[in-house]
Amino acid sequence: MRFCNGSTDPSSRLEVRDPASQWCSHSVIARVIVFSVLFLLNFSGPVNGEVTAGFTGGFRGLSMISLNPDQEQLYPNREDLYSGWILRLMLDGTLGSIADYEINIVNDLSYATASPVSGAFQTGGQVSGNHRHPDLELIWRDNEGEDEYIRGVSAVDRLNVKLFMDPFEMSLGRKPVNLSTCFILTPNDFFQPFSPESFNRIYKPGVDMVKLTWYPGNLSDIGLLAVAGYNGDNFDQSRSSLLARWVFSAWKSQWMVMGGTLGSKDVITGAFQGEYRAMGLRGEFNISFPDETDFSGKDQYIQFSAGIDHYWANNLILVVEYMFRENGIVDIEDLFTDPRSVEPLEEGYLGRNYLAMSAGYEWYPLLRSDLSAVANLDDNSMILTGTLLYSISNESDFVIGGMLSLGKEPDTQTLPGDIMVPVLRSEFGSYPDSLFIEMRLYF
Repeated sequence: MRFCNGSTDPSSRLEVRDPASQWCSHSVIARVIVFSVLFLLNFSGPVNGEVTAGFTGGFRGLSMISLNPDQEQLYPNREDLYSGWILRLMLDGTLGSIADYEINIVNDLSYATASPVSGAFQTGGQVSGNHRHPDLELIWRDNEGEDEYIRGVSAVDRLNVKLFMDPFEMSLGRKPVNLSTCFILTPNDFFQPFSPESFNRIYKPGVDMVKLTWYPGNLSDIGLLAVAGYNGDNFDQSRSSLLARWVFSAWKSQWMVMGGTLGSKDVITGAFQGEYRAMGLRGEFNISFPDETDFSGKDQYIQFSAGIDHYWANNLILVVEYMFRENGIVDIEDLFTDPRSVEPLEEGYLGRNYLAMSAGYEWYPLLRSDLSAVANLDDNSMILTGTLLYSISNESDFVIGGMLSLGKEPDTQTLPGDIMVPVLRSEFGSYPDSLFIEMRLYF
């Protein structure tokens, strides 16, 4: 869960970096990526076939109003306004038969009456994270006033090449990594995951990664994935990951087994996806072995999710999923009074048991609606989201939508020394209600 200060830690502060020094800094990571790509292309041999390049882009304009719970420490304002303008430029193509490449640059200018926007209000350009080196991001405007916040950022969201060396493939650079098979509740989405209330899931942010894959057959592959982690500008091994993965097909389904190091913990994960009598079946799990015991006192814990989906001939889509998190908080009111319990905030969820449902329907080729609900079964709170998309033309869409939060709103507790701390009485009851409109243009 992320609050209006843009952080999972309520005591954190925004680090304002000097744009000039940031732009001119020596990007060691970028140089390593470029050198490695050129070396591997040379190792792969001459380019045979056609060299192609395709340039596309998109522009999005978003305006939103949120109605916040009455808790001044989490939400200084009862109402907040947000606007964002996002220009995304994309170049991709092939280098004959030996490589594909992708470049994706995002430019984002956002305005808010609160601190930096995240979660449901993230416009798409605010994609900083522990797995993205900051030298590939330029903050060219960062103004915080008493009642408003204006931020401008340009970032390399994706910069990668995929090399084909039959029967091997290698991907190198900044690229999205999604290890989940479920749609909504995704415990195996370890890198730059979407928050549970996020409206914008058009583009998943990339991370700095290297992946080597071997294809022993048509229906199986064995791979090694490395994802870099950073602490500011510096490489941080404790935040980096190295995972081995085996994907195979059996019983008319696809299965995945994976294990390795994920940040400061070791993990074993698995997943499957298949179909039974026209219903999609999906599931995933992970078992974590932290270096230090988590807040619950466990030296290991499990997370898993499972779901079904069905597509009807009349363009109706229905998805139902359940998730269990053994490391979730038992009593949510201990969130800020017990410092150890802040750890689950990094995963976007607080509780243990969740149920999610999503339905989409195409009324006719130009009009589509989507409804979804995510419920915390432990504290009986829920978020309901809905969007209505109208296709103005082949290159433009108009979207309206909103989010409704149900559950007990947060309160305030006084600790010794007259220290005031927020107390969450339910997870999703602590989220704001919101309405938004959005215009999308593609070229």
